[in-house]
Amino acid sequence: MTRSVVRVLRWAPALLALGIAACGQQHSQSAATAVQSVEKSFQLTANTAMKVDFLSGQLQGLTVTERVDSKTGNVLDPPELRGTLRLTNDSRDQSARLIGGSFVFLDAKGQVLPIAKERGTANFTFSTYET
Repeated sequence: MTRSVVRVLRWAPALLALGIAACGQQHSQSAATAVQSVEKSFQLTANTAMKVDFLSGQLQGLTVTERVDSKTGNVLDPPELRGTLRLTNDSRDQSARLIGGSFVFLDAKGQVLPIAKERGTANFTFSTYET
């Protein structure tokens, strides 16, 4: 019985080294095939104040972000618009409970720009309330 334990103990370091080497090769191969991406961000300026009935608002901190493959220039993730909509209640005797809304994108002539079908909708919900 002691001889079999000794034999196993002799082979254990060799098997462990072989397993580590195999994992190291697999990791280096997957790292070589990984896509090198670059995240591009563009700042937008919204200089138009909005007013709807007794609510006024301003868009702030608008950025468009997309991920691009640095080698081929192919877009990996489609552009994403992020920003903050600050609303103010201008009325003293009216209140509103804001749940959600929808963006409509317009061109320079005021015509509606359609959203690509694979992009989903331009709906949003309000996530925080500040007084």
